[in-house]
Amino acid sequence: MKTSIQHFLHSLPIPICGLILGTVSLGNLLYSEGMETVGNAFCTLGIFIMGLFLLKVCFTFKHTMSELQNPIVASVAPTFTMALMVISTVFERVIPDAVMNDLLWWGAIGLHFALMIYFVVVHILSLIHI
Repeated sequence: MKTSIQHFLHSLPIPICGLILGTVSLGNLLYSEGMETVGNAFCTLGIFIMGLFLLKVCFTFKHTMSELQNPIVASVAPTFTMALMVISTVFERVIPDAVMNDLLWWGAIGLHFALMIYFVVVHILSLIHI
């Protein structure tokens, strides 16, 4: 039987990454416009939701990967890596010159390309019947 936490993580949709991307990006914008408190609040909220999504990936990995068979879900999955890139800039602001920030940035870029290649191979090239 699934616990309520497992059920919650299982039901968390991949497209929530678009919300994370928007929230953290808005926080960065507000911070850069001099509204540090509000900007940091939005960034913190986005990072919290990203933490929930990362828990989903860790604890329901097979289910998360099976969701990528849906072309609509797979098409918005790269917002996950875009959000990670923006979060790395938030971390850079908090902990300047940390190697972790660069690893997160480059890892997100690598995963972003992997998701794009996956989408093209599975959902576009499969439509071509040669």
